[in-house]
Amino acid sequence: MLKLLENLDQFGVAFQPTLRYSKTQHRTVLGGIMSILLYGLSLAYLCYVFFLWKSGLTLPKITITQKINQNQVLELNETYVQFESRKFEFTYIDPFNPQAIILQPAIYYLKNGVLIEPPIPIFISQELNSKFYTINISNFLLSISESKSELDPEIEMMLTLGRCQEHLLQGDQKCANDNIVNNYFMQPTNVIILRQFMKEFNTATETVDIIGREQMISIQSNFTFQVQTYIRIQETNVDTGALFENINKYRFITDYRGSNSMLGLDYFYNIFRYDLFVSLYYKLDNIQSEQTITYPKLSEVLAEAGSIASTIFLLSYLVVMINQKQLQFEAVNNVIGMYYPDFNQIKITKNIFGQIRKVQKNNRLLDLNTFKKQYKRLVKIGETKLSISNQIYEISRIQFILQSIFTSTYMNQFHQHGIPFQLIGYDTQKEDQGSTVKLEMSLNQETNSIKQSSIVPVSINEKNQDTLLSTQQNFNMRPSKSSNLMIISSKDNLDGQKIDYKEYKDFDFQLLIIQNDKDDRENKEDNNTQQNQ
Repeated sequence: MLKLLENLDQFGVAFQPTLRYSKTQHRTVLGGIMSILLYGLSLAYLCYVFFLWKSGLTLPKITITQKINQNQVLELNETYVQFESRKFEFTYIDPFNPQAIILQPAIYYLKNGVLIEPPIPIFISQELNSKFYTINISNFLLSISESKSELDPEIEMMLTLGRCQEHLLQGDQKCANDNIVNNYFMQPTNVIILRQFMKEFNTATETVDIIGREQMISIQSNFTFQVQTYIRIQETNVDTGALFENINKYRFITDYRGSNSMLGLDYFYNIFRYDLFVSLYYKLDNIQSEQTITYPKLSEVLAEAGSIASTIFLLSYLVVMINQKQLQFEAVNNVIGMYYPDFNQIKITKNIFGQIRKVQKNNRLLDLNTFKKQYKRLVKIGETKLSISNQIYEISRIQFILQSIFTSTYMNQFHQHGIPFQLIGYDTQKEDQGSTVKLEMSLNQETNSIKQSSIVPVSINEKNQDTLLSTQQNFNMRPSKSSNLMIISSKDNLDGQKIDYKEYKDFDFQLLIIQNDKDDRENKEDNNTQQNQ
């Protein structure tokens, strides 16, 4: 079970060997400058996009469709029509003065094409503006029905402005006398401003704005100005969720589609029995609009910023290529410097294209052509030595060289050898003695015949003896204890050879590490401290 969980781990990390001196990656000043520039531009653009998104300045996705709907109902409890007399220099009589009404508004409903009487008196809210009154008309009901039945009727509406009728007065309202009416129609111009209100969703403020559409109507004493208007309804679904859907639904009038005509007074007088000067006929349009507004999600904002950032980071590939070239250059030079120490004193100067322009050694210029030829050959060899296959090949050759000198049995003993781990200030003498006894017993059991004699057999010639003695002296560079001093007489005698693991010290751990000047000083201080302890 634990093995299965281990295999399912998706957060594993890869081991990265250091290049040199605890550096896992090659970094340069140019790369640092480009990193600040690229990441700074990306962060700045991300902040800019977030600012636009938070301020509502990002354009949402808007989809508008239209469909035919033969069954609709619209009921409004707000102002949808406004009348106001247009004031000119020679206009001095207000037809909507509540103390002398000349043009009186009234509403007639038609149910399935049949006129419903009496007319509905309108409670008028008046606003006095520059000594002229503004009439606000609110609350109406319209519907269309495909069946046109009693249960589901089709309702149409007609808003009229006619001669004042006493039975339609409200409150302290009064009708104008004939003298005022005659003077009104004797004015050079009588113009009424018809203002019809519709709505529109504002994507910037996420609110529904009211828009008034104005139309001029001329009032004449012997004509009726008729406007046949079809009202179009729109259903708007607004998704304002940042992560998930958050839909708000709205339904309002989005358009008035009308046609005008002039009729004689007799046309409506025969129906209503009094003069009508303005007739506004309203009917619902069977074409309904559906609007869907979807604001950008957080994921879309991040995707947009990420796409621009990805484009900006295309420049990073150039920096990566430069760092790769520089890494290859330094790695090869380090390899060459291991074999040719004088090479570390050579200073190579390149141009921006990576071409060698100047070579100095101890502040002295070297011949460029001669150096290039020799350096090219050394670089080729250094690149080969950096390859894994060549490193394995070199290790295999070293193994075969050691096997030609020492037996496999003798070399196998080194699998169990290492540096004793001792804490500073901790008494490990007893523990070392116990470990030594255990190791001696283990070696005695593994080795059937231990030869402790230091006598050199006569059968070995002096040449082989000198070779083996020289090899062991080079292999063990430290002085050994007299009790463990052994003279290796032949390759066969090494099978019984014991190696005292206590001869290994802490400074053996860093014996073959590549050192720089700083590390050399620190290691010498550590070695002196350990020896003193």
